Amino acid sequence: MPIMHWLKRVAATGLAASVVVTGVQTGHTAGQSLAQFRARVDLIQIDVSVLDKSRRPVRELTAADFTVLENGVPQVVSAFSAVDLPDPEVRPAAWMRTSPSDVFANSVADARLVVVLVDERSTYAPAMRQLAHRAALAAVDEIGPRDLGAVVYMANTQDGAEFTNDRARLRAAVDRLQPATRPAASPISALTQVADAMAAVANRRKTLIYVGPGEPVSHNSLTASVTPGSNDPDLRSATQALEDAEIERQGTIFQRLRLLFQRTQAANVNLYLIDTAGLQSSAPTPRMGAPGTLSPIDIGRDSRDFMHIVAKETGGRAVTLNNAPERQVPAIFQENGSYYLLGFRSTNPRADGQLRKLEVKVNRTDVEVRARRSYVAPKPVTAGSVQATPLGSALQGLVPATDLRLALVATPFGSFAGPEAPIALSLRLPAAGASASGLAMLFNASNDRGQSVQSRRWTVPASARSAGAEATDVHARVDLPPGRYDFRVSAQDAASGAAGSVFASVEVPDVVKLPLTVSGIALEELPAKPGILVDDMPWFLPLRPTLNRAFAATATVAAFMRVYQGGATPAQPVTVDTTILDGRDAAVVRKSEPWDASKFSADRTAIYRAPLPLAGLSPGRYLFKVRVAVNPKQSVERAVPFEVR
Repeated sequence: MPIMHWLKRVAATGLAASVVVTGVQTGHTAGQSLAQFRARVDLIQIDVSVLDKSRRPVRELTAADFTVLENGVPQVVSAFSAVDLPDPEVRPAAWMRTSPSDVFANSVADARLVVVLVDERSTYAPAMRQLAHRAALAAVDEIGPRDLGAVVYMANTQDGAEFTNDRARLRAAVDRLQPATRPAASPISALTQVADAMAAVANRRKTLIYVGPGEPVSHNSLTASVTPGSNDPDLRSATQALEDAEIERQGTIFQRLRLLFQRTQAANVNLYLIDTAGLQSSAPTPRMGAPGTLSPIDIGRDSRDFMHIVAKETGGRAVTLNNAPERQVPAIFQENGSYYLLGFRSTNPRADGQLRKLEVKVNRTDVEVRARRSYVAPKPVTAGSVQATPLGSALQGLVPATDLRLALVATPFGSFAGPEAPIALSLRLPAAGASASGLAMLFNASNDRGQSVQSRRWTVPASARSAGAEATDVHARVDLPPGRYDFRVSAQDAASGAAGSVFASVEVPDVVKLPLTVSGIALEELPAKPGILVDDMPWFLPLRPTLNRAFAATATVAAFMRVYQGGATPAQPVTVDTTILDGRDAAVVRKSEPWDASKFSADRTAIYRAPLPLAGLSPGRYLFKVRVAVNPKQSVERAVPFEVR
């Protein structure tokens, strides 16, 4: 089983999706995209970077400038596009970088995938931990509007974040960086597993950024593992024998390195490696300690060798001997964000499942061409083969499916009545179009160990969707014990076959153990639209949450939240502070309200409800923030970004 929880979460959703594996997939073709050549399934896509001597992208090339060889045979480039990904959005207010949206959506299609893989071995020394934190944050901050990013930890796998376009959510995952609490796999194994997972997503630009101390792999040991010395024992000393034991160990690493290179090339993944050891002396030194061991300087040198070897073989770059590697991250994204998409139909039409070598040439001198070096031909589809339906595939995918656009708000609440607490799910479905049709929906929840803990299936009948109507909101209730969960919801239109999915992360508060907690914030827009209840679980809120986060100044919007006081002591008075920050971090609304203990009911719960003063706000982006405090040292806070049009 993969060691990374991020991969476990993906595998866990297969339990829910198995209920819809019924037969061969038919009847649905993915939507057209300018950046992807998907009009024909036999079109092989290659993304190619062309860099000059300074590693700057070479632009303004045409299809005629490229030559593509498959197993040495020239191929005709039948589709071509130059791609320049947009720069990340400038976010002047601090809250824009740290307060994630509570609305999860699958609105980014055909995105570049960026995985930041963090090796927690960097965290034991404070200086290395700070360097790793800065480098990982710099990578997250470069995520652009056409990117999906994920944060993966090699040991503390539960602290990562699935693919999202929300940089604030990714920054929160980076801020959870801490020393490893369990053993981790080697960097080579971790990189291979992530590359394997990314291979499942076809026709995407893929970037994997490793942040860590690397793995000590020396050039000498790699050479020795391929060409060992004499086996005559008379020519060996005891020390040489121990040295050979190290060579055998490095030989195993060499084999795993070759596997990593094969997998990344087949998956079309570029690897970038950032050394968290910082600036060190690289001068060679005699081996110290027991024979066959490495001195700290040897380890540092060999780890840098590892990074440069991996970067060279996978088309990326290594940042080593640098105490400020975060300054190099923008250049990584610049060279990776400008590329060419080439499409060709293979002259070998056999569906044999074999690995085929690729070579891409450019009729320019003094340039570096980076492209995948191989691909695997499709396997023949037999009459009895079974494939998941689009609904199940959308739920199980590594990234959200986007053929059916969805948005999800999951608002957790607490409960003193039992071991589980309710979560309000609100899902926005797209407009029905000219003729209304029903939808099938799947839901899966997995815990912080990647285990599937709840699966549901819902149906929206065609009668509930009016033809040509606006988007439809559906609501459901899910009950789970306190803890952190990953939610996945997929939906498929019965008429078109189009399927989409959306992923969310939720933390259910433990109101019994903690002295002070709050629920999530639900927004209600009046006059309220009833939406559709798709579950037989009783609804538990006095409102149906809206998924809108952009409002006219004339709209009527209210915030709803519950406040809980746990423990055995009597409820205490609290102070509730409401603040609205604008796009320059200025507080445009401040309100402080003392609550007496009598505000809390017999079940130790109080209700917060307040209107959003939209009429007094200029158009722009804002943060609505509520802080509840018993005293200056004991408080909780919730926030929701919104926009005034």
